[in-house]
Amino acid sequence: MRPLPLLGVLVLLQVYTGSRAGVVSTRHHQLGEEDGAAAVSVHNGAKAALGQFPWMLAVVADGAAFCGGAIIAEDWALTSGHCVDGMHSFWVTAGSLLSQDGDEPSRQQFYTTTSFRHPTYNARFKDNDIGLIHLNAAFTYDHCDPDVSPDLMFAELQVSPGRVCYDFYGSAWLLNKLCVATGGDGKSSCRGDGGSPLALREADGNWTVVGVASFGAADGCTLGLPVVFTRVASFLAFVEEVTAIEARN
Repeated sequence: MRPLPLLGVLVLLQVYTGSRAGVVSTRHHQLGEEDGAAAVSVHNGAKAALGQFPWMLAVVADGAAFCGGAIIAEDWALTSGHCVDGMHSFWVTAGSLLSQDGDEPSRQQFYTTTSFRHPTYNARFKDNDIGLIHLNAAFTYDHCDPDVSPDLMFAELQVSPGRVCYDFYGSAWLLNKLCVATGGDGKSSCRGDGGSPLALREADGNWTVVGVASFGAADGCTLGLPVVFTRVASFLAFVEEVTAIEARN
């Protein structure tokens, strides 16, 4: 496992692109959207082009809670623990720029009732906030790209030292998290983005998922406050045990 150039974050799990897998306190709220409310998604981001992020997923749990996810194998999706916690059914959409009513030829939807939350997930502190969804059919690849409400949006953000999040979130900040600065330009993950991947593009053009959106500031996602992602490198044993997918070296 080699360190990334950015602050020693560990490379771990590549997104699946068709041929292979192996290489995205009271002061915080989880980033999944519940109770049927409309997802808000990445704030102040740019609209993605069809096929730009073909591994990105829209996940609707129990017909109401909206989250994101990433394809890590032809029939496996990586998301956050709070997106599967207590949920029983999932509609997973791939290959679309719209979370609802997309009509792209590449759009694929799957229904499943099989999910795996990390066994020691703690809802209060969002500890071990990682989950997996198993589909009963395989993703297929053309030029596809999924969602994040109602358009697929993205933002380039900088991984920050952990002390930035510790100073703001206190005991909610844990070593199995990644701290991401949002800065003064207002670019940030937001409500509805829970489970969405923090991904790094490698020199060979492949994408590696290094984080999964966990929580942000309860004060809102427009204020330039740091957001917190689950550090996927801390949970490779869980992913490998459940899926039999081997993380790359």
